[in-house]
Amino acid sequence: MVPSAMGKLYSMVELEQGVGVAARTIRHWIRIKLLTKPTGRSSRARYTEDQLSRARLIQQLRTQGHSLQQIATRLNDLTPTDVTNLLAGSEPSPAPPVEQPSAVNELPAANELPAANDPVPAPLLIPTEWQVWRITQSLVLMMSEAAGSDARQMANEICQKYLGSQRRQ
Repeated sequence: MVPSAMGKLYSMVELEQGVGVAARTIRHWIRIKLLTKPTGRSSRARYTEDQLSRARLIQQLRTQGHSLQQIATRLNDLTPTDVTNLLAGSEPSPAPPVEQPSAVNELPAANELPAANDPVPAPLLIPTEWQVWRITQSLVLMMSEAAGSDARQMANEICQKYLGSQRRQ
């Protein structure tokens, strides 16, 4: 360990010992960008306290059975303080709330959702009669016989535009 302006710096050997993995594993984590590159090269490479903490967390998550992809996703936005908190057993501070689109805000709150033991609602009855228009080889327009006048008008406009008629198939 070497003191510096950036705090304590560690050699690869010290990092290996501090994390409990081989140097090739650490280099692999750097190559796939789970860890940042050290300062210096070869035997002069030095790792910061933050890099040591992050490597410890990566190894901890690996021993819990997480894949490297899962770890990358989880660590993506963590600050060094979040990493330290996770190693200490507490969760990172929550991200600031993001304003959701209005349609999402209109969804029922969790306490308004049906409970697991609530009776199951009756299934929706699906009309058995359909009007079908083949617009292209891979696109079909279907309209229920029970459709209202707005839906019928829309179907007619689509057929006129793409088929040149209102024919039924």
